[in-house]
Amino acid sequence: MTLQTESLTIGPQARLALASLLVVVMLYWLVRRLRGNGEDASVRSQMTSETGTISFLASGTMAFAILAGLAGLFLSPEILRRPILGVALLVPVLLAWVLNKREVSS
Repeated sequence: MTLQTESLTIGPQARLALASLLVVVMLYWLVRRLRGNGEDASVRSQMTSETGTISFLASGTMAFAILAGLAGLFLSPEILRRPILGVALLVPVLLAWVLNKREVSS
């Protein structure tokens, strides 16, 4: 099954590669946080046009959730066949949330 927008078609191998890259980034963020030498994970974007500028910043657990959501989007046909993959994508989000709660409470 291919994921298709108006002019962009992403095949199964490309979707798997993109989802894998997002999972690797989440695991990298987790390892750095667990070792204690990492900053809070963040996703940033900024766009400027003639009419103005828009900025977007998500950090901490929300950054993990965005990456997991995108990976889930890329893996949606596989998740429908094997829901355990969707649950596995939530594990890094939950770990990030637990780490965040531990830092806030201490």
